[in-house]
Formats: sequence, structure tokens, C-alpha cells
Amino acid sequence: MTQTGTLPDGRPSFTPVDPLKDDCDATFNGIRQGFSNVTADCFGANQDIFFTNKPGDGGYTFTTSIQASKTFDWSDAGQTNITAGYSYNESEVANPGNSFTASGNHRSVVYRELENPTVGPSYRNTPHNFVISATVSNEFWSGYRSSVTAFFQRRKGAPVSAVYFGDPYADAVGDQSDEARYLLYVPTDENDPIVTWADDSASQFFAWADRVGLKRGAIAPKGAIDEPWQSDLDIRFQQEIPFFGRAKGKIYLDIENFLNLMSSSGGTKKYIDTTDILSAVGIFEADLDADNNQYIYSGFSEPTMTPDSWDSLYRIQLGVRVDF
Repeated sequence: MTQTGTLPDGRPSFTPVDPLKDDCDATFNGIRQGFSNVTADCFGANQDIFFTNKPGDGGYTFTTSIQASKTFDWSDAGQTNITAGYSYNESEVANPGNSFTASGNHRSVVYRELENPTVGPSYRNTPHNFVISATVSNEFWSGYRSSVTAFFQRRKGAPVSAVYFGDPYADAVGDQSDEARYLLYVPTDENDPIVTWADDSASQFFAWADRVGLKRGAIAPKGAIDEPWQSDLDIRFQQEIPFFGRAKGKIYLDIENFLNLMSSSGGTKKYIDTTDILSAVGIFEADLDADNNQYIYSGFSEPTMTPDSWDSLYRIQLGVRVDF
């Protein structure tokens, strides 16, 4: 690959080069330095992938957590235990390495510009996670404990990147993968000099962009869209019972996702319907008007969300356990 142009927002565009083609005298200058002596006879090569460590500042992870627990005795056998915790996680990555193959890892990366993987929030990052659990127990029958436990968790959704659909933008920058993975440029308004609209979707796009907090007149940062916060409430009822000898049995009733039992819309885990890769969603198509050095935007598609049909439903489980 070698840089052969500059896009309207200042990003470079590339063209694959094959120095072994007839009448091509191109010389490879080194990794990320492209070729010199490139002519039109050199263009049209297949895309070969060579992986190295990213130069300059790379990714990092910072995690901290806090937890507190307290037990209250309110009778000889009755007690209440409360535990609360919070964790903060900040994980920045460029290439998450999700695939077993080089080509798969190359395709599954969100880019600001080709040849330079963008460092940003990991899709697996959960920046805020709150948990609280409470257990109330008593011996209504001497030696056999009855208890009710509730566990509540609330966590922030995953970060998703707003990108162009694969074609025709991928072809314009020299990428042969044709996948939706390039961070989009957010125009200042409908009269932005480097963008022209091929349809009437501009007002819809700006209404959405302002709502999710995309900065106008700039390239959207990686992971700029947050999936919805998620909540879980699980409850267990447990009763100890006599068994053979000194052994005790326990009858328990578990209700997972109790919020969904109370309301069909409660406890729903919704995820953005991403496009070609897990961490990015296509927003509109972008073509290039080389004569006027402008983007041509069309086909705005507001991201949709789909609930996880398994994790969003409540489940009730009745069981027996014996401790010898």
C-alpha cells in the first residue's frame, strides 16, 4: 500500500502496489513508509497483510474496585447481611485480536485511517459496574435456617463505533475488505463545505448525532455510541430441612431476572445491531467526489437495537441440595 491521495477531512487514501508487475519500478521504503517511484503500472495488486506492534502510544487497562459488607443481628438467630461493591474499568485497545487468522484480525478492527489502527475503548470494556446483595435469614425451626437473598447488578453498556458502510468508502481509501469499519466524519451542518448530500436524510442524521453526543465538524471517536445500561435482579429462597443422620438438605427456589418477571419490559438486555464487525455500526454510505474534494453522503440508517432473547427472559428453578 502507498498513499496516493488525501480525503476531504484530511485522512490519507491508499492504493495497493505490486512492485513485481511489468513496467513497475517501485521501491519499498519500509513498514508504514509505502513505496517510491510509483507509477500507474504498479497499481492493482492484491492486499497482503503484515502485522507489527503499533508505533507510539498503545492500549492500556486500568481497573479499580471497592467493596463493603456489614452483618446486622436482629435476634438470636436472625440476621441481615448486606454487601455492596463498585468497579471501574478503562480498557483502550487498537486491534483486539478477535480472530485466529491474520486476515480476520485485520478485518475486525475499527479504523480512523487505513494502515493505522485506532486506539479506543474496548468493546469488552465495562466502565461502571454496581452490585449489591442482601441476605435475610432466621431459624423459624431451631437448627434449620430460612433465608432470602437478592442480588442486584447495574452496568454500563458496551461502546460501539459509528462508521461508514463498507462500499463505496472502502474502495475510495484503498481497502479491499469492503467492510463497515471506518470512523465517519460528522459534518458541521447541512452546508459543510466538504460534504454534499445525495438525498434528504441530513436532518435525520443531525438529530440522531446530536442526541448521542457526536461532535460536529470532527471525525467520530472510536466507541462513541454506548449501548443501554443493563440491570439484573436475582432472588433465591432457601430452606434447610432435616435429612439422614447429621446431614441437612436445602430446598431452594431461584428466580433469575426477577425484573422481567414483574414486567415484560423489565430486565431487558438490548444490544446495537452492528454491521460487519462486532464493535461498529454503519450509519450511512460515503462516496468521494474527487473533482470537488467532497464526500457524498446518503442512506442514513439510525442504529437499531435487539434484545437478547435468552438473557432478557426470567427463569425459575426449583432444586434440592444435600450437604453431608
